[in-house]
Amino acid sequence: MTVALERAFAEAAKLPTEEQDLLASRLLAELAAEDEFDCKIAGSGDKLGRLAALAEFEGTEALDRAVARRHGQFPRRPRTPRSYHS
Repeated sequence: MTVALERAFAEAAKLPTEEQDLLASRLLAELAAEDEFDCKIAGSGDKLGRLAALAEFEGTEALDRAVARRHGQFPRRPRTPRSYHS
């Protein structure tokens, strides 16, 4: 345990029982929420990768359309990214 955490617990020990219980429940809820968030992020790597690929693809499509309009060309039909179908 770090010095800072030991100091925080020492200060918390001086609080009335009801406030200690409230502080404990808030701390436990925060730790549980952090664990839940970490699990969700860890399990979403593939999905995040696909979303990043799609965002990159959509960005290049928008650039292609802007260049085509600037040069008086008709924009191509939108392509479908291969990674989007997986």
